[in-house]
Amino acid sequence: MMKLLFRLSFVFVLLASCVAVTAAQSDSLTMRDADGRIVLKHLKGASLGAYLGDAGPNQGAVVGKVMADSPAAQAGLQDNDLIVAVAEERIQNAAQIYHWLTQRQPQERAAVRVLRAGTELTLTITLGERRVRFDDPCQKLFSDTNAFMLEAMRLKAASEEAVRKGDQKLAEENARQSEEYFKTAEQTRLEMEAAIKDGRTSIAGQRGACRPSSVQAEAGDMGVNVATLSPQLAAYFGVSGNGLLVTEVKAGSPAAQAGMQAGDCLISLGKKGVAHSAELKLAFESAAEPIVAAVIIREQKQLVLQVAKR
Repeated sequence: MMKLLFRLSFVFVLLASCVAVTAAQSDSLTMRDADGRIVLKHLKGASLGAYLGDAGPNQGAVVGKVMADSPAAQAGLQDNDLIVAVAEERIQNAAQIYHWLTQRQPQERAAVRVLRAGTELTLTITLGERRVRFDDPCQKLFSDTNAFMLEAMRLKAASEEAVRKGDQKLAEENARQSEEYFKTAEQTRLEMEAAIKDGRTSIAGQRGACRPSSVQAEAGDMGVNVATLSPQLAAYFGVSGNGLLVTEVKAGSPAAQAGMQAGDCLISLGKKGVAHSAELKLAFESAAEPIVAAVIIREQKQLVLQVAKR
């Protein structure tokens, strides 16, 4: 079991910052007070209270750390346990539990089957309440937008993986869901920005200056759409510091020809750090050399791509 930890790529799935599973739940973070202003409320879905990671392809979810006094801790879940089934459903990876929790409610009980030191155990967990975990009060307002964007990218990556495995039906379904999440992220962003502009929102004294972390924008002639990495997205993709998440690469573009892919995290271009789409566009357009080095993070690994200017 210990060997699994060395293969573990931690996903921040305290499973309290997951997105609601359908667009119909896009108001899960907000409600209106007596004056009609948007304020925060608790998230829909439930919390397990443990950091999880993938054990390997379709091999379950490894428990990296159990939070003190969490539902997981109270049920007896331990670090290094391998979760193989939840509520009689076989678990292939951490993302599957992520989805399952968004459809549950606090105080629901579920049987969790784990492998511990070669022995199979069944634990009964009473799920807890999900709460917003953004330190930036502005990002609390845009938690839905950021979370929808995160799930859209995960589904897009899952679609590409299904294509590689020859499962066209699953690839098409994941791609369809990914597109829906992207659209919902944009809808929730526009709704919240309108509320801020109209003065209908109030949180920690913030008014009019808040922006979501995951606004997409085209970047120059590179042929990519990008989203600014929020702390949540950075943790999910294994990036420390600033960067941009590539959400789309246009066919035949310089980025595509260089091998850039949707889901890559762009850290720098031409030795210049990029934290906003405007910085990326400026770095690409102002580069003196015909070939510009792009430093990216892909699947927790740093790569350097050579992007040719047209």
